[in-house]
Amino acid sequence: DGAKEVAEFCKDKGIQLSIGHTGSTFDKIKEMKDYGFGGFTHTFSGMRGMHHRELGVVGAALYFEDMYCEFAKQTGLTVKHEAFDIALRVKTSDKIILSTDCCGLAMTDKPWHHYVRKITLIPQENGVMIKHDDGREEILDNSKYENVRDLEMSYIDSVKNVIKHSNVDIFDIMKMASINPAKYINVYDKKGSIDIKKDADLLVIDKEFNLIETIVRGSIYN
Repeated sequence: DGAKEVAEFCKDKGIQLSIGHTGSTFDKIKEMKDYGFGGFTHTFSGMRGMHHRELGVVGAALYFEDMYCEFAKQTGLTVKHEAFDIALRVKTSDKIILSTDCCGLAMTDKPWHHYVRKITLIPQENGVMIKHDDGREEILDNSKYENVRDLEMSYIDSVKNVIKHSNVDIFDIMKMASINPAKYINVYDKKGSIDIKKDADLLVIDKEFNLIETIVRGSIYN
């Protein structure tokens, strides 16, 4: 109840809304999309699948040409590379967003099993125990970023994975990883591309997409 009113309020305030992990139907999304829902978060994951009589959320994501499909850290585990390719072929790089994911697993306050990675994270006084399904155990000091960052694939490695497994070029990557995200959240006037009067937020990379330097507002970030 009240979803339309909340959506209209957000739309009026310029807040972008996305459709995420939901069991909604194709017809419901068709009804709601013009209330400010511009795309789909974590496409394919935790959403009603596609059937030829009930297209579901996945069908809506692929069908509506004006809506974006966002993918977080394209490892090939949560979303198979072939599934990503299907979305890319249908939507083209103009409507795909490559995003990041959080390291929230490092701060879990109760045991949590990750069925894809086959590990269980168990909170400890001195950090988090990572217990592998094969019996291996390790303690992770979650107070230090360098220890927890590898729990999730980095953004640059996700981009490399897309390049490795999909038929894309540098211009496709620029759109999916920079231009489209900025357009989606309505900050393309400041970010997303290199231009006069835009924020100088830049990544310096080599030909293999290895990160060399990060520049934030024109200053090298250390």
